[in-house]
Amino acid sequence: MARVRYININHVELKTDGVSDPVAAKVGWNRVEVRGSNFKTHTVRGKKRALSICQTFRSMLLASVFLVFALIVALLLVPIIWESERPEYLWIVVVICLPLSAVTLSAWSHYRYYVFDKEQGIYYRRKKQSPPLERNKQGKLTDIYALQMVEKRVSRSSGSTSFQCYELNLVFADGERVNVLNHADQYALVTAAEQLATFLDVQLWQGYTTDGTQTPW
Repeated sequence: MARVRYININHVELKTDGVSDPVAAKVGWNRVEVRGSNFKTHTVRGKKRALSICQTFRSMLLASVFLVFALIVALLLVPIIWESERPEYLWIVVVICLPLSAVTLSAWSHYRYYVFDKEQGIYYRRKKQSPPLERNKQGKLTDIYALQMVEKRVSRSSGSTSFQCYELNLVFADGERVNVLNHADQYALVTAAEQLATFLDVQLWQGYTTDGTQTPW
């Protein structure tokens, strides 16, 4: 598995074989994404030549709730409208059920979130496109300098509570970062990070504080 390199997040300095890393000082250690999920939404799957960051079964199941609700609404309303001999009111069913079904179908169509393909030498988000593109959509595998794990707090929608969340980010030579994993399952994220870093043959970075203690993981 990939070796984790530790970086002082207050005075950034990463040394490999006694040589200071020129990219480390450019990289931010704040969060890339403001939001995050409180459960494991994605996982790494694949073979030797390609890895994919895919939705988990739980994530797909939650997305299916909207479709199930749409079917229940249709089953309840259609017979009532039909018996009332007012078929013109069927548009109500369409207005309610179509958007709900679209949410589920959209989630299912995006099963593969990111793909890292050694055969083509590229990574891409959801589907391959014609370059040039922004880095968060597609790029060359050789442009990925390192992987970075970041810990953060995410406030719930109510704003009354928050939860611990973790990011896995691609790091590029100019210091730019792209988020590829973002959820609250610490063990799953670290495992996925090590698997992806080994596949890409890049360093995996994790911060620690100025007193030498590791950031909570």
